[in-house]
Formats: sequence, structure tokens, C-alpha cells
Amino acid sequence: AGARVAPIPVAVAVERTDGIQPELPDSRLSPPIPPRRPESGGSAAQLATAETEAPPAAAGSDAEAPSGDGGGPPPLLEEVPPETTELFELPPSQQTAGSVVAEDGEDSEIEPPPAAVEEAPPTVVEEGPPTVVEDGPAVSEELAAAEQSTPAGALEPAATDAPAEPQDVAIVETANVEIAEVETAAVETPEIEPEPLRVFQSGSGAEAPVAVFRPGQPAAAAVFRRADTLWVLFAASSPLDADRLAAQVADVLGDAEVVEVRDGVALRFEIDEVEHVAVSRSELDWRVTVGGLPQRSSASLVVEAQPNHQDGSRLAVPTDSAEIVLSVVDPEVGDELFVVPMTESGAGVPRGRRFVELAVLPSAQGLVIQPRADDVRVELADGGVGVVASGGLQISRPADAERHGATIDTGAARRAASRRLIDFDAWVVPADDFNDRRSELLRDAAMVPDDRRAEARLDLARFLVAHGYGPEARGVIRLIEANEPALAERRDVAALRGVAHALSGDAEAALQDLSLPMLNDEVDAAVWRGLASAELGRWEDAAEAFEMASPAVPGLPRHLLERVAPLAAEAALEAGDPMTAESYLDLVYRDNEEDAGPGENYLRGRLALARGDTEEAVALWQDTAASDDRFYRLRAEMALTDREREAGTLAPGEEIDRLEALRFTWRGDRHELALLARLGEAYWRAGDHRAAISF
Repeated sequence: AGARVAPIPVAVAVERTDGIQPELPDSRLSPPIPPRRPESGGSAAQLATAETEAPPAAAGSDAEAPSGDGGGPPPLLEEVPPETTELFELPPSQQTAGSVVAEDGEDSEIEPPPAAVEEAPPTVVEEGPPTVVEDGPAVSEELAAAEQSTPAGALEPAATDAPAEPQDVAIVETANVEIAEVETAAVETPEIEPEPLRVFQSGSGAEAPVAVFRPGQPAAAAVFRRADTLWVLFAASSPLDADRLAAQVADVLGDAEVVEVRDGVALRFEIDEVEHVAVSRSELDWRVTVGGLPQRSSASLVVEAQPNHQDGSRLAVPTDSAEIVLSVVDPEVGDELFVVPMTESGAGVPRGRRFVELAVLPSAQGLVIQPRADDVRVELADGGVGVVASGGLQISRPADAERHGATIDTGAARRAASRRLIDFDAWVVPADDFNDRRSELLRDAAMVPDDRRAEARLDLARFLVAHGYGPEARGVIRLIEANEPALAERRDVAALRGVAHALSGDAEAALQDLSLPMLNDEVDAAVWRGLASAELGRWEDAAEAFEMASPAVPGLPRHLLERVAPLAAEAALEAGDPMTAESYLDLVYRDNEEDAGPGENYLRGRLALARGDTEEAVALWQDTAASDDRFYRLRAEMALTDREREAGTLAPGEEIDRLEALRFTWRGDRHELALLARLGEAYWRAGDHRAAISF
């Protein structure tokens, strides 16, 4: 028998010159050759190699190819690799109309070439030596067996007077079919309006429409999304025609709503299911790309918090592209927005930020401020834009203020405390009085008249939360919900319930309550929303929440501060803000008269690493790894193995041994999952792929 090769799926088109196209049953196709496996041992990589590499027998050898798992007859037809197939065409005189079997298994008709078109001589493309399958006794037996298994009528020859002689089979690539070009006479066509400009975003899978605004003069622009609305604003030295600008992009963005704004033009467009908007400028024209892939701009604006500014706490946006501040009212929401158009292309805020008194909205172009207090103002200043408020914004970081000579009791902290939903100062009592106060509250909750019982139970829940008794507070709140469903919907009760969930370690339930819209502006909710997000490893959400909650964190009781501040510091480190991280660490550890504990050493090691001091970080982590604190010992050991592996001083086998020794140090949360993932990576690097994929 001729040489056989391992089957590789190849889509070929088969055409018989006698016009008959047999439909071969699937049983006549060659089954895949079973992979050869090592008799014993072997790594996962060796097994994968054994499955994919099946060396063909030498031509003319006596070795028999496997007949498949089912033990049936050997296959009649073999698929061959494309690189060993000789492709050729029949001369035009022998070509007839017929069917070509496409890759999807359906037949598509190919018309015979017109007689008037002279065919070029066939071109033979040789991609390698042809594979010859010799017709021997084994093939004849296969053919007989296949014909017996073919259903009646599956192969019906065309009705002829004499039996059709078997013809040669030609393998024809459909891609070789040429379409004759026909020259047409030039026809004058009337001038038409150009189609909307579209660009193709690589990898997006679809065209992204581009709207081109042509103000006709130098203009600053602001572009941002709000819900399902796209806002586009322009400001120039001369008045702009809003209707003309809207008409320029109507075929791309649809009809525009013109919003009245002094000293500028504001347009609103309804858009659905668009995630990304990009802005570019070409001379006087502004191009707004709607959809496609997200695009980063080197001109993105940076919002800086300045809690120690001489004029009070403020936000600053360094830029030389701001020329005017526009005030516009959203006709749908009804609130006022301060918008600062920019002249530089791409000068926007990719990620919004929220504060107690305002929100910085994300934008593709320009700066957009949503005030939440009446005294918030946006002003142009030397070197950029300033966002200020009477008495300063509530963005102070007390540890920063103390380092610069200020007192912890800032005006921002006082205002934050006056708005708190949970007055910890009113409910926390000295340890010696704890039992007496709890007994008093329990007695009131049980003995007061029915019309006052719900409030008495709420007082008990507040007392328990203030002292860190989350599970007990949850039980009291559930009793309130069962007896007073309307009371459970109050904002302060929802916040109290969320804090109780967070103190109980139920971060998901805490976020469900603390993320309610009615709590978005509450600093108390932001504190515990940040803690819950950090415990789930959602560091971006945690950093945003702690940024809003910064005025409220210093007022927490000591036992709660020790739980919140380390997570706030870690969230700041994950966000690349070592200064804020140090502020939170100093807040909780600065007055600690005892030696630094494992938690402080681990976090200060991360702080040192963020500042480029690897030697200090390693020393702190080594102290932590030698401690009895299992949680921080796990994290310090993992950090040390990472550093040593990156430095090239840790062999793969040693890394596996050290990580395996930590497997039972800490169980049951995302940190254990992180350790197992790290172990899998270590085994893979060591070449033990079978063990790697078991994690």
C-alpha cells in the first residue's frame, strides 16, 4: 500500500468531468488516528506533543496505518496536508459544468466558461511533491466494503445508452476561477453629497461613525456622555450657528436638541449602547468618533486635590487650553453643570471622580463639574482651572494637614460630622460602661410602648454598630424590618444595615445597601462602601469610595479606624497613590507606642516598594513572614517570592516548596485563591504542566 500521512482537515473541491457528483457517506472518510501516549510517566508537555505529532511512515514501508477505534475497515479516502498536494486544472476543452463541494458541505453551481472568452493555459501550482495513493488489493477491498454500505440510490449514474467510463478526477480550487473584466463606457453622474465619514477601529469588528463639526473659526470644545445622551459644546470668540452645526452631523448622530447656553453652543444627541467616544481636531474642524475601541489621549486632564491651598481646600486642573466656563442646565435632569471647553484635542477626563460637594464627570473633551452644593464654583486661574467652595471643599486628608502644620479638626471634617447618618461619638461609651449601657438599651427595646419600640430598637442597633458588633446589630435590624417594613426603607436605616453587613464580613450584602442611590452623597456610606469593595478586591471602586469618604475616616472610633484605614491605604496603593496611602497608615499607626505589628510592616513594605525602595520593602516583609500573624505572613511570603523570582534568585523548585508550605496557612477567601493561582503558575514555569492545570 502507498504511504499514509496523519489526516489534516483540508477543504478541497472535487469535480468529475463526466458530470456525476457522488455523495460519499461519512463512513468513507478516514477516522482520526488515535494519539500515541507514552507508556508511563511524562509531563503534560510531552503528552501534548504525543497527541499532536504523528510522524508519517516512510514511503513504501510495510507498516500498516491504524484502522480506528471501532475496528471497522480501513478508510477509503485519505485527507492530505495542503503542502503535499499538487493542484492542477483540466484543459478548457475537458471542463464541464458541475457542482463544487464548498467547505460548509453545500453544493454551489459553477457555470461553464463562456465560449467567447479565451481561456489562458492552465497554471500548475506545485506546493510540494504529489502524494500518490496506489490502488492495491487493500484499496479494492475498501471500495467494495464502502459500496456495500452505501444506501441504494445514493449513487445514480446519469441515464445513458452505455455505461459511463470512469473519468479522471480533478482537484480544482474555486479561488482560481477568474471573472472577466468588462469595460464600460464612462457615464457622467451628477454630483452628490458625500457619505458620512466612517473609520474602522481595528479589532472593534464594526465601523465607527465619525461626526465632523465645522465651526468655521477657532473654537474650544467639550464632549461628554450623560446616560444615553451625547453632549457637544463649543465656545468661540464670535457667535456660532447652532442649527448649522447640528445639520452638519444629522446624518451621523441624528437630530440634535439645542440647549440654551450663554457665550456658547450646546447640542444634545440621543445615542444608545455606545460605550466609547473619542475626539480629535483637524485645523478648524472637530471630529467626534462614536463607538469603536477606547482611545487614550496624552492630553488627558489631571484633577489634583489641594487640601492645603492658601485659599482653602480646592481641586485644580492644570491646563493651558481653558478659555471660558459655561453654565448649562440639563433639560432632562434639571441640574446645573459647569463645563469648561478645551482647545487642545483629547483634553478630557477619562475617569470621573466623586466628592462630597461635587462630581467630576468623565468626558472625552473638556472639563465637566456637577455641583452638589450651592457654594461650589469653577474659576479660571493661572495655569489651569480651579474648583472651590466657601470655606474650602471637603477633601482634606487630616494626616496631610497635620504634616503641614494644620490641625486635624478642619472645617471639612466638622461639616462632614454634622451630616453623618451614624453619630459614633454619641453612641460609643468607655469599655467599663459598655455592659450597663447595653442592658439599658435592651430593656428599653423590650419594655417601651409599641409606638416607640421601633426607635428604641434602632438605638440599640446604632449602639451595637458603633462598638463593632455587626452580627448582633443585623439581628436587631431584621426584627425592625419584620415589624416595621416602612421604617426599614429610611435612608439612615439602610445605611445602618449596610454598615452592619460590612462589620459582619458580608461585603456583597453591604454593597447592595450602601450603593443605593439615596446614599450616593453620604460620606458615612462611602466609608463602608470602600471597605466592602476592598474586601472583595475591587480596588478601583474602593479607591473612589475612600476618596469621597476621606473627611469622615478620622472621626471613626479607634477600633473601627484600625479596620478601615489599612484597607483604605491598600486601595490607595493599588491606585498608584503612595502619598494618600501613607496618610492613612499614619492615621492609624502613628500614635502606636508599641513596635510595628505584622499588618503595619506589610503595608509599609508595599509603600516602600511603590517608592522604589526594594531593599526596605524586603526587610519589612521578612519581619512580617517571621511573625505569628497567619494572614499577613501569607501575604508577606507571597510578596517575597515575587521579588526573588523577578530578581532571578529563586529557582522554580524552591518557589514551589515555599508556596506549598503556605497552602494551609490561610483558608476560605480570595487570598487562598490567589495562592493557588500562584502555585499553578509556579508549577507551569517548572515544566510540570500536569500539576499546573490541577489548580
